[in-house]
Amino acid sequence: MSNKFVYESFKDFLNYKLLMETATAGDLAELNINEADTKPEPWSFKFNSGKFKKSEVTPDQIKKLDDDFQKRIVPVLNNQNYIGQKISVNISSASSKVPVNPSGSVAKELKALGYKADNEGLCKARGNTVVELINDMLYKAFGGDMKEAEFFKTMEKKLILVNQPNPNIGPEYSKSDGDNPEDQKYKDNQYISATLSASGKTIPPTGFVSCNMDREYKGGIANAGNGFAGYDETLFLKAISGQVMEVSFNPYTVPDSILFHYLGAPAKLSPFMGIFGAIIVRGQWSKKLEDQVNADVARGVSIPGKKQTIGGKSYLVLDYKDHLNNVVNKGGILVKAIEEKLKSLGLKPIKDICPQFFDASGKIEVYTTRKKSEMTPTKYGDYETQWTADMLKSGEIKESPLADNKILKMEVKKNIVRDEITLVAFSPISGTIFNIKTKCK
Repeated sequence: MSNKFVYESFKDFLNYKLLMETATAGDLAELNINEADTKPEPWSFKFNSGKFKKSEVTPDQIKKLDDDFQKRIVPVLNNQNYIGQKISVNISSASSKVPVNPSGSVAKELKALGYKADNEGLCKARGNTVVELINDMLYKAFGGDMKEAEFFKTMEKKLILVNQPNPNIGPEYSKSDGDNPEDQKYKDNQYISATLSASGKTIPPTGFVSCNMDREYKGGIANAGNGFAGYDETLFLKAISGQVMEVSFNPYTVPDSILFHYLGAPAKLSPFMGIFGAIIVRGQWSKKLEDQVNADVARGVSIPGKKQTIGGKSYLVLDYKDHLNNVVNKGGILVKAIEEKLKSLGLKPIKDICPQFFDASGKIEVYTTRKKSEMTPTKYGDYETQWTADMLKSGEIKESPLADNKILKMEVKKNIVRDEITLVAFSPISGTIFNIKTKCK
């Protein structure tokens, strides 16, 4: 059994005889279902003769089915090679060629429940019962704090259980020839088995948010036409089921607001924040510097500067908070766009998921991601001598509120049936670039 996975077409079926008692947990976690044969192996779980209803399954049978579930389905769901893929578990309930007595109680019960009163109907009824029991096991094992309806709606993106009846197999049966329906040769063909397939596009490494990652993300120019989202992608959380991942956000210098939504878990929306906060001093004012900034504005990579006197000297200042509130959000258009994005994802309004987004007066707040004592001076332009960090340290310009760990970081716990992340950067000030770091516990 290979311990290495190579992405392929995902068209072959899993042969469950690969998931044998002698396989280790590590083997199962790395199983490549495309290396498997196509003949499924019978499970240890079996229905009693003539039985098919959930209420007729005994505790001992439930234990056997749970063993099959843990051994044959869970390892594949846990396999990180299939994160971002949709898994189809095709449940096959077989029957021998011993017919259902058309006047017997089994036939009547099948008819009453809308099934055919024959082996096909019996197989279909049994398959539906197995699907129902496995769903119960999935929710018990992985539902966590999710409501049942939410869990199964989420699970649809990851896993589907399909009932595929397999009636009338094995040796021929003839009552007139004296065949005994209780012979082992007939019982051997009344079993449950399954095959498993994975489908979906190959996910490149950049499509995952993985453990111990340090990655820079780049996007385009954000404007009203794209909801002020310079980056808006679906990614996939790559971690072991139950593993907790700490995610840290860094929008660099120009303030952005970042949305991180792991499907089925509380979303994280950061307020607008950047290294220096709301104010950047581009340098001592000059016509040349002002022209350079205006050229950057025309290219969409800066906001207009304002001439401001600080300490008796004139400087060109970029005021991001003022620009966000009085230019970008004029008429409330920026806030409305973010609210619409949240609503499209089924999320609560800004004030509920990010109370720090607005200041006390209701304006969009801009935070600094570093204490001024920890700031490294950054020079803007080729000929300025003034440093934003130094002026913050000296108190000549006002320091923005500091983003604490509640703002900068979040934790998510990998759920076996949840893969998708929506990652959005609202970046209406200039181009889009930000960093995400992760650490798994």
